[in-house]
Formats: sequence, structure tokens, C-alpha cells
Amino acid sequence: MANEKQQVFQAIGQANMKLLKKTSFTTIDFPHVKYLPVDIDTSPLDNSKSNKEGVSWTYKRFAGYHPIFSYIGTEGYMLDCELRPGSQSCQKGTPKFLERTIKQAKQLAGSASLLFRLDGGNDSKDTLEELSESGHFFLVKRNLRKELPEYWLSVAQAEGTVVRNDEKMTVYTGIHTGKYPAQDDSLSKLEIVFQVTEQRIARDGTSLLFPEISVETWWTNLYEEPETIIQLYHDHGTSEQFH
Repeated sequence: MANEKQQVFQAIGQANMKLLKKTSFTTIDFPHVKYLPVDIDTSPLDNSKSNKEGVSWTYKRFAGYHPIFSYIGTEGYMLDCELRPGSQSCQKGTPKFLERTIKQAKQLAGSASLLFRLDGGNDSKDTLEELSESGHFFLVKRNLRKELPEYWLSVAQAEGTVVRNDEKMTVYTGIHTGKYPAQDDSLSKLEIVFQVTEQRIARDGTSLLFPEISVETWWTNLYEEPETIIQLYHDHGTSEQFH
């Protein structure tokens, strides 16, 4: 039975690749390079009140599945997908799925440079190792874990560029260079792009007694300016509509 299931999946994958090879993908174009984006993400599917195999409690607080998808091109053509139990974490099994996706995407890239984009749920040593060794460009949202906002504010003030400064807030962007993922020196050093916001007036107009510090950081091997890299990640959010 397992062998028959594998044969079915293989046939579907081959048929999908045959269709994709006939497709023209829209790239993200810069004067010096064309990026073909590959967006990878999970999305819980609600199957409440059902007794289907694999249905279990998801992080969205309903019973269902938690599949993973990969999309290629700015249009979001589905490159691959994998059904998963609802309780499975987004990172479990992702390095293997990513390895398969990279092989498929290479067949479709043509003259464009592949750009793999993943969110913070996939900020792990295994994922970053797979991406680094692939030789392709990537952009992964970092999980700050126990890193203090005050630490990143000091980094931003020392190394960043002020891109906004008014009575409401100060926004810094920049690149924190040469850092080991998971502080593991067996991995390649990567760049960390950051955006740090020091908010002095709340959205409702209330002046804050102490500034509120918000931090976003990303692992990447891109050569673009920080503001461009941040925008490239924000475009990754479009993939949620593809689900």
C-alpha cells in the first residue's frame, strides 16, 4: 500500500512539473539580477467535527491538518505540497521538503536567480544549513527568542541608518554582519538584516512614558540594500493568499 501511494505521489509530481515547464513565470527584476521567488509556508486547514485520519489540534486552535506548500513565481504557481497532521510543527520535516523543492525549482529557474523565502517558524539550524549549501539566495525571518529589544536598539543606533525620525517614532534599518545561526560555528556565517522601531506616540495618539521598541530581523545572503531586502520579505506575505 505504501509503495502504491508513493507511485501516485510521484505521478502527480511529474505531471505538475510537466505543466510548470510550459509556464512563463514573472520574476522580480533589478538592473543587475532577476529573482525567481519560491515561497514556502504552512497553513492550517479547518476540519473540525470530522474523524479523518491525521486530523488533530492545530496552533490556530481548531482541529484539522497542517500542510506545507511551496509556490514559484510572483503569480504563486504551486510547486509542491505535503499533507501533514494538524499537530505537526511547521519545522518538522521541512528540511527534507525544502531539499525536494530546491531540486524542482532548479529545473524551472532558467536564467533567473532563485530566491527562497520562509517565515520565522522555519528559523532553525537545519533549514539554514540546507539553504546555505544550496548555493541559492534566501531570506528567512528570524525568531528573536530571548534576544532583548534593547540589545537590537543599541545595534541599530551603532550600525544602522535612520530611515524615519519624527515626533512619533525613529526607525532604523541596517545589516548586522557575520553571525552564526544558532551560535553554531560549524555553519556558514550569515548576514542579519534588521529593522528597529522606537515608538514614542501610540497609534491612538497617546504619548508613551517609555518608548516602545519593536524589532524585526532576517537571515539572508542577498546583496541588496536593507530596505530592498525588507520589501522582498514583505512580498512573501502574498503567498498567504495563495493558500
